[in-house]
Amino acid sequence: MIDVRGADLWAAGLAEFLDGHLKLVLVVTGDASPAPLARLITPNVYVQQASAASELAGLSASDGPGVAALVPDTAARFTHDPKAGRSPSERLRVAFMPAAAPRKAIDGISAPQQADELAMLAALTQPMAPATEARAGAAATADPADLLAAWLLAQTHAGS
Repeated sequence: MIDVRGADLWAAGLAEFLDGHLKLVLVVTGDASPAPLARLITPNVYVQQASAASELAGLSASDGPGVAALVPDTAARFTHDPKAGRSPSERLRVAFMPAAAPRKAIDGISAPQQADELAMLAALTQPMAPATEARAGAAATADPADLLAAWLLAQTHAGS
């Protein structure tokens, strides 16, 4: 369990530790980006932003690496459970999404960066197109980084 100021919560600094069976619980204080842990969502990592410690049972029950943060009421609350399905939309459950777009920077985290985190979280909740889902099913044993890269490319082409 780690106490962290919201402005100091950078997903990139945590990603390297999410391997094996390591579990991290972060207690976030002060202003925080609304979805900092969204950047850590990958096929085999349990990721959660919650408002109470009583919601963290899934983290301890997960088999692989995981991270959970107890976040302020203004932050998104979600759970990404790798065992909940094959596609991102099956694995991700969003309990709360802030209604308003971020309007101010939080130390070095700009409002556009915060908005990108929320947009990525929202995009992951959308079901995959059947062709994308079939490719994901066929690649179930592929490297998680390759799967994420393929999904990001599919999202880029879907918007054009």
